[in-house]
Amino acid sequence: MLLSIVIGAAIGLVFSPACRIRYVTVVGPTETIAAEVAAGLKLPAQANTVFLPLTHVKARATECYRVKRLTVRRRSPKEIVIRVHERQPMAALVSPDSGYTVIDDEGMALVRTDTPGLLPVAEGVVGQRPELGRIISPEALSLLKACIEAAEQDGMDQKLRLDLSDPHMITMQTADGVVGKLGDKHHLRRKTVMFGRLLKALQDQPGQIEYIDVSTESAPTFRRRARN
Repeated sequence: MLLSIVIGAAIGLVFSPACRIRYVTVVGPTETIAAEVAAGLKLPAQANTVFLPLTHVKARATECYRVKRLTVRRRSPKEIVIRVHERQPMAALVSPDSGYTVIDDEGMALVRTDTPGLLPVAEGVVGQRPELGRIISPEALSLLKACIEAAEQDGMDQKLRLDLSDPHMITMQTADGVVGKLGDKHHLRRKTVMFGRLLKALQDQPGQIEYIDVSTESAPTFRRRARN
């Protein structure tokens, strides 16, 4: 009898308003992303913290493509807390029509913009403007990341311009206007590192550099700008 009473009381508590979700707190790096995640939750009206799996809440919250990852936990029988980690921009792709599409390090198209700021800008990566919430091709992403990650090692990634339009002669241009001729798509990371090291060494000598050609790794060449 005692067991029946205890079980009955427990079941009654589970279905009682005491366990009904009254509050959902969404914590994010910006109010915009937090509000976007909160708006997309759409929890059932009678949802409670006992029978509603947190995996269900997590799945609904991650439907927002700008979410990189998140954690969901119960703060109390009436409250759920969601902590959001937003995807971070890696590069801005030049759109064939106009403007730029910002992507993250997984190739997810995040937002359109007319001002890429300090982000690396890449041309010739996509044939048409990628749809927001979609991922660009793995091959294109791999080539792009190889150049950007290698450029970061020498602090060249800010305002870097990449042109992958010609698969036989991929080029990059630093914020100072120095062109790097990388050649074809093979060993892009290694050739970008070589370009950065040569640029650093040559900058210690008189005269501005116009370009450095590392397309033939065994015999790189360079040219200085003509003096006026």
